[in-house]
Amino acid sequence: MGGILTSKAHEHDADDPVTNISWSDAIVWCNALTEYLNEHFGMKLDFAYYSDAGFQARPERRR
Repeated sequence: MGGILTSKAHEHDADDPVTNISWSDAIVWCNALTEYLNEHFGMKLDFAYYSDAGFQARPERRR
């Protein structure tokens, strides 16, 4: 139809990516997943993201 793009709202599936989250929320989620895997599956993963240059403080979870 003449190259006109239309936007159709679609219902989100469980396989759809997450959108509209902040970078800091994504970092907290990644660190929480690392913590979960270490605790529940005995893994020895290091946290990938820290909030300081000394690699000591992880970003805090917001409640």
